[in-house]
Amino acid sequence: MTTTPACSPAEDAVRRHVIAYVGAIQTARLLGTPAELLVPVVWWLGGRRGAPLAPTAVVTANAVLATGVAHLLRRHPETRIRRLVSLPLLAWTILGPAVAGRSRRWVLTGRNPLWALPLQLAAGLAIGLAEGVAVIVVGRRAAAAAASDREG
Repeated sequence: MTTTPACSPAEDAVRRHVIAYVGAIQTARLLGTPAELLVPVVWWLGGRRGAPLAPTAVVTANAVLATGVAHLLRRHPETRIRRLVSLPLLAWTILGPAVAGRSRRWVLTGRNPLWALPLQLAAGLAIGLAEGVAVIVVGRRAAAAAASDREG
């Protein structure tokens, strides 16, 4: 059995900080994914042409928005702000991609609607890559801060 080495208060604070943001991004993606995946299938079953890109754009935007909301809630943890922001954001995160699926503006014309599925995968991989880079950058900063705490 291995144990986790004790970390400095600076490392622990950075770890909690990173977990809050990564959790917000992953939650936004997870809540929007069912509608994001269903829209192209519904279009295909309904005989519509074109690959809908709007649901993927909304889910990606929701991930960015969730990061901003996580930042706001960490800075202002008051219950009133949390209540004002949380419920509308939760509803939009779940329903937004389905609402965007009704749009004819962001459509890859002339394609089968199922073309949207690999594009959704690519967007998800891009977000995952951005998360990984952010975690590495913040982790290195935490390590540097912890090293300076130990020295000084």
